[in-house]
Parts: sequence; C-alpha cells; structure tokens
Amino acid sequence: MSCPDCKKGEILQGDPQGTIRSDGSYFAAASNPSTNAKKAVVLLTDIFGLGIPNPKILADEFASKLNVDVYVPDLFQGKPIAKPGSLQLPNRAGYKRGWWEWVTFVFSIIRVLPRYLANKPGKVAPRLKAWITSLREEKGYTSVGAVGYCYGGILNIQLGQPGLFESIVCAHPGPFSNEDVQRLASPTVFLCAEDDASFPKRRRIEVEALLASRKGKDGAIEYEFNDYEGTAHGFAARPVLAYPEVAKAFGEAKAKTISWLTATL
Repeated sequence: MSCPDCKKGEILQGDPQGTIRSDGSYFAAASNPSTNAKKAVVLLTDIFGLGIPNPKILADEFASKLNVDVYVPDLFQGKPIAKPGSLQLPNRAGYKRGWWEWVTFVFSIIRVLPRYLANKPGKVAPRLKAWITSLREEKGYTSVGAVGYCYGGILNIQLGQPGLFESIVCAHPGPFSNEDVQRLASPTVFLCAEDDASFPKRRRIEVEALLASRKGKDGAIEYEFNDYEGTAHGFAARPVLAYPEVAKAFGEAKAKTISWLTATL
C-alpha cells in the first residue's frame, strides 16, 4: 500500500454470479465453455482482495464478454490487507490532500502493517505461481491471461512469463523493480491513471523506455500504454462512477482489457 488512493473508491453495484471454489478462489464460467476450453483469465485483486464484490463483478463481465473461464485467487488467504469499511472517497485526478488526510493515511498503514508484511508481493508471488501451475495442470489450459489491479498489477508483472501468463493487463500497479520489467516476457498493456503516487508519470516513462530498449532484440515483447485523463489510482477497480470522467475511463479500461486479451491470449 503505497499511497492514500490505495484505499479510495467505491463498491460496484450488482450481485456476483460465479461460485467460490474449495481453495477460496472465485470462479466465473465462460458463457460457452466448449469454444475456448483451453483459455482462461486470472484476475489479481487490489489490497481489498475478495472482501469487496468488485473483482467478482469484473470477473463475471470478462467471462461473459471474452467467453473464457475467469478465476480470482484468494491472494491473502481470507485476510485481505484492507477491510471494506476503509474505502474512502473520492478517487479522481486533481484532488488535493490536506495534512490531516496524510496523517490518517500514516496511521492506517501502521494498523495494517502486520497484514501487509505477511502478504508482501515477494511472499505472495511464489504461492500464486504454484496455484497457477496447479490450475493449468488440473484444467488443461494452454493460454492464460492475467488482469492485475494495484497490488495485483505488481504480481502479474513479476509473473509475466509464458507458461504462467501468456498475456498481461496491468492497471495502475503498485511499485515493481526494473529487473521485473526486464524479465517480463508476455504481451503487456498498461492502464495508467493521471494521478498515481504508486505509478507516477516519471515511472511510467522509465518503464516504457525499458521496454522500448528491447525492440528489435531477442526477448522483445508487444506492449502498450494507455493513459486515462481525470483519473486517480484505483479507477479501473474501484471507480467513483458519479464523476463522469471516471465513469468514462472505467468503461474504456474494461473495453481495452477485453480487446487486448482477445488479440493476445
């Protein structure tokens, strides 16, 4: 959790239509399973995990529109880093934080620090890798895409390798290293917020330069960066739809997710 916007946004309206599997993950079935039986998508959540309905609702929509099975793993083993009641409004570009909000943010970090330390990406990534490997073997999937939001965006960059994830959608991610970018070996699209302390414009430029430096060389990958005006960190996962610019960007980010995975999965 690297900025106040990690805990901002709102709950999406709707009732999830999928099921909870025995391992705690959420499953949304393809609308016509026989046509894409070898493909699947894994949705990697923000710090709220499966504690809010948003990732389940998004998984249902992607399963329907992509016609593939979609899974949302329980990254935090039933104990998300942030609780649903800690959602705070607003999350739009240009919002000026007062000193008291920063003080509140610091104290909120202290409260959740034990849960964060138990679920640092470096600790979660190995068990997620084992989970994906087991899922692929169990179901016979040959092509799996990853859609990562915030915290989940760190994980899909770290695990962006064929045999794990053949296609990546990375929405307003948390911080990851240059080494993670250099190891990235699957087609990747970044969905970037205008205001984002976790993935600011200077970092976005650095990451794009690293990927551009690989063009024409062994290991070069297909990539794309999309910027969404008027948005802040979290807009693609926890949008405040009362703001027209955020609602528009949320719809466009979903459409880009679907088109990217359709083309590269």
